[in-house]
Amino acid sequence: MVDEHVLICVAWPYANGPLHLGHVAGCYLPPDIQFRFERSRGNRVLMVS
Repeated sequence: MVDEHVLICVAWPYANGPLHLGHVAGCYLPPDIQFRFERSRGNRVLMVS
C-alpha cells in the first residue's frame, strides 16, 4: 500500500432543466467512487467542491 495524498475536486452541478437523478449520478457519484477506492488503498484523500 502506498500512503499518498490525493485531492479530488468535484464539479458543481448546473441547472439545465428540472432536477433528475442524472444531476447526482453525473457529478457526485464518480468522485465518491474514486474517493472510496483511494481510501481503501490506504491513501489520504481530500474531496472538495
